Amino acid sequence: MAERALTVFSALDFDFAGDADPSEEMRQRLYEALTLLAAACVARELSQSAVDILAFLLLQSDLSIAVKDIAEDMFADLEGRICPRVIYDAKEFATDMDLKTMVEYLLEILEGEPNLTLAQRPLGVA
Repeated sequence: MAERALTVFSALDFDFAGDADPSEEMRQRLYEALTLLAAACVARELSQSAVDILAFLLLQSDLSIAVKDIAEDMFADLEGRICPRVIYDAKEFATDMDLKTMVEYLLEILEGEPNLTLAQRPLGVA
């Protein structure tokens, strides 16, 4: 599973199984990948997964401004379209997550959705 995590999140230099925390650069790369995954979930109508990811991201104090703006916009859009209980549950779910746990959770989503792919471009690039 750790090898798949590394491939999915292009984090070839980070060992998710180890005890070390990722560098700031690695955290930002992971946050960007999570935002792209949330967008892919929205496109595949996996609203619960998307809002879970976005709620987690929006709790991260070190989230870059660019990623935060995109995550806030997506979250607001979902908030206007899905059940308030789903939003509430996602916020509660996110409070108990750390980055490693969130990545493990997302790998389970990817296992269940073989056609779910991430865009291969930086955020903000059309």
